[in-house]
Amino acid sequence: MLGVAIAVALVTWACGVAPEATPRTVDRANIPFGLDDTSTTSTTTTVPATTTETTLPPATTVPQETAKVYFVQGGNLVPVDRDIPVGADRSRIVRDLQIGPSLDERQGGLRTAVPFSAVTILGIAVQGGTATIDVAPNVLELLPSPSEQQLAAGQLVMTLTDRGPGIGRVRFSVGGTAIPVPRGDGSAPQQPDQSVSRDDYLALVTPPLTG
Repeated sequence: MLGVAIAVALVTWACGVAPEATPRTVDRANIPFGLDDTSTTSTTTTVPATTTETTLPPATTVPQETAKVYFVQGGNLVPVDRDIPVGADRSRIVRDLQIGPSLDERQGGLRTAVPFSAVTILGIAVQGGTATIDVAPNVLELLPSPSEQQLAAGQLVMTLTDRGPGIGRVRFSVGGTAIPVPRGDGSAPQQPDQSVSRDDYLALVTPPLTG
């Protein structure tokens, strides 16, 4: 033990620090840097947030084409352009015809003689260049005026035959039986099948609206 004590004493003496018998207060200025720290410094690492960019698929745009529908202005027929999906069937263009003019068009004096309330169309078939429009039995009762029947027939005939090749004539039927409709001059159809053509109503057509 004595040897150990002497060794400790020699080490202490070699370091230049003499042991003291009693504790004493050391001035803060004499404390080596860092020995009096009482708090732990923590380093916060900020990880950039990962941004996930979502790419939405492009909106599906249905190709459009321009079709003409014929509305009534006074006692004449007026063609008006309508945008419809490319390849739309005939019922689509007839539906637009029955919906009638837009607000602006109505303010310009346009109307339709074939509204849903007066003309119920049950089907449209095309065979051999002739379109057959099957209508409800009461169609002529709801269009009692000969001039109104003439305008209604003209609207449908002009609109359907304006869709391009494939339809040259139009026939109206009730329950499969052809019915006569007045031509543009008020006369009855001249064909045995009661069909009428575009030429029968050209005299009623006025130039398209402008502006």
